[in-house]
Amino acid sequence: MAFIQPGQSTPYLTNSIVEITDAEIVKVERVAYQSLADGRTFNYDYSQFLPPVSPGSNRTPLPVQTGASYTDNNGHRVTFEYGVFPDPYSFYQGPGVVLGGTTPPSPVNWGDVNYQVTPGPVLIRDQLNREWKLDYCDPLVEANLPSGLVHRCSVMPNPVSSEDPEGRVSEYRYSGTTRNIIETRTKAKPGSGEADIVTSSGYSNCLNPKFCAKPIRTTEAKRQCDGL
Repeated sequence: MAFIQPGQSTPYLTNSIVEITDAEIVKVERVAYQSLADGRTFNYDYSQFLPPVSPGSNRTPLPVQTGASYTDNNGHRVTFEYGVFPDPYSFYQGPGVVLGGTTPPSPVNWGDVNYQVTPGPVLIRDQLNREWKLDYCDPLVEANLPSGLVHRCSVMPNPVSSEDPEGRVSEYRYSGTTRNIIETRTKAKPGSGEADIVTSSGYSNCLNPKFCAKPIRTTEAKRQCDGL
């Protein structure tokens, strides 16, 4: 698959495609190799997770894509890993029954185990081995689940927090309807004596979808407000 700019005769980008079958038994295409007109090339690899099933189940497990990586022609490799979490009640057998203690229990025959895959990566590692981490587990659900549940992650459509390679943690609040970020709180390092850095954003009423995700104002940590 080649892409050519208007008025040009040679492609500026060429993709080689591989076909895989996803968890919905749908054939999807993924880019396996890219070459650019400036000589850069990229190889792409995709990792998969094969969910276990309950003993005696007639369900055939299907692989779920849980990550990818690319390597350029200089040998620089960047890796993306997705999170795979059992639904909190997949192993639940009833009130008052504690399963597995502090270790995940094995699937049993009272129901298949359901897994959640995060919509984005939970770990990004660059060619210098620096890591960015993202958390998609709803903290309110985790705090209010029965104490006997080992698996406590309910995956959200957006990350609730992130951590950069220096260990700085940022927490995010979203609009309940549009899922736009309305507040970012970068936590001060413990013992630093510094305050959290808080940035908030306001949006239009979304009557025009083109501008729905674009903030109309941003208030930074010094409470300076910028109209956008």
